[in-house]
Amino acid sequence: MKIVGPTIVRPWRERIAATITPTEAAAVLDSLCLFRVLDPACGCGNFLYVAYRELRSLESEAKARIVSLARSTGLPAPDVSSRFFALRNLQGIEIEEITALLARVTL
Repeated sequence: MKIVGPTIVRPWRERIAATITPTEAAAVLDSLCLFRVLDPACGCGNFLYVAYRELRSLESEAKARIVSLARSTGLPAPDVSSRFFALRNLQGIEIEEITALLARVTL
């Protein structure tokens, strides 16, 4: 969390909070769902797991923000039920085969 918090969570949380319309919030959600994380020495995948957990949490926050903005502005909420942060957006590099396999299991 010492790395994930300031480099991933905080910037995305600020972007979500800065939205003022449901459509704008949906665009931020789309960007979040395309965001990619690379761990060049992933080991057992702990960093990737923490990043995935936090990005899924941010996805939920963005969806809640869309609903909240739609209610407060009276604008229709875009259907975002099929949008999600995909596991394939997390990638790691590891030279040790057993730890790479462990990272796959972790994720």
